[in-house]
Amino acid sequence: MKRFIPLLKSYGWLAAMAAVIQIFLLLFINVASISGLPYLYNGVLYIVIATGLIGGFLAWRKLASDLNLILLSFACVINLAYFALIPTIVDRSISVFVMNELATGPKTKDELEKAFVDDFVYEGGAVPKRIFEQSLSGNIIQLEDGRYQLTGSGHGTVGIFRFLGKLYNTDKVSIKE
Repeated sequence: MKRFIPLLKSYGWLAAMAAVIQIFLLLFINVASISGLPYLYNGVLYIVIATGLIGGFLAWRKLASDLNLILLSFACVINLAYFALIPTIVDRSISVFVMNELATGPKTKDELEKAFVDDFVYEGGAVPKRIFEQSLSGNIIQLEDGRYQLTGSGHGTVGIFRFLGKLYNTDKVSIKE
């Protein structure tokens, strides 16, 4: 029990540090994002930087030195969870888009669908953005005739998503058999 309390304090301080560093770095992304990298990739880069800063702090302060790997892993998970749950959802969520549309006043379902297609899909470049990300990730390639095709790793990724879709019983629109 004597070892549990300091460990709990270490986790608490680490969670607070991870949150502060991640918030600072996410704000930094908006100012100094690496041109040409998708938002997601910039976020992952800054999660790595945040985890490195926390690792440096742990080494400098010699905090819980026998547990640094566990604490550093915990900090990385905190940063990743924050990034996945807050800025990524705001950047990509259809629900956030719909609520934002309704913030300007009541709308019919047809008005919301039209706004989604016009603003989110076309004006926001939803499809080109995803094509760029998946090309950068090596999941798709562009053929000489302009069409796009899955790569071997793309087929593997789709297989994983199909498995996860079945496992978690997700919406069937994105993952079709």
